[in-house]
Amino acid sequence: MTAASREITSESEMSGVDYKARYGELTKSLQNYDKSYQRHIKRAKKPLKSKLDEAAYRRLVKEGHALAGKEDYAGASKSLEKAQSMITSVLTDMLHAQTVTYDKKFETPKEEYEYELARLESYDELIPIAIEQKQPSARAIELINSFVKKADKIKGEGQDVAAKGDYKMAIMAMQAATSNLQRALRMAGVH
Repeated sequence: MTAASREITSESEMSGVDYKARYGELTKSLQNYDKSYQRHIKRAKKPLKSKLDEAAYRRLVKEGHALAGKEDYAGASKSLEKAQSMITSVLTDMLHAQTVTYDKKFETPKEEYEYELARLESYDELIPIAIEQKQPSARAIELINSFVKKADKIKGEGQDVAAKGDYKMAIMAMQAATSNLQRALRMAGVH
């Protein structure tokens, strides 16, 4: 068994997979997915059809971190990948079921700004799900990341302008940032 274990380890090392880095990526993305899931749960106005088996999800995450603590990053990654698959599946169902309303009557520019910010954040949540499900090429991922980075920069500038009370400019910034995320989604294969 020890010899077989060594063979498996050396095969995984030869395959070029850096499981420690993969574990780090998965940990970060799960934090984002978890925040997104919690936000959608809070926003839900009616009971959700698709709900995460939180006990199983938390067990997988805990198991992954425990394995990483023992420096078994391959096992940790495998456990976190299962958890990621669970939560992205539920998030996808939630996003598909979400009703989009286009009633854009706002009482104040601040209200419109908050709407545009929430819209931007919804698109931002779709990016990692689209990448996972559509599996775009490495070049497409580079372009996607450049659009996301540009959107983040514009969003930050818009938030700074909004903090100064210029909601008209902030709204335009959020719309421009959203446009970049829409381009990123198209690059991922979402039309």
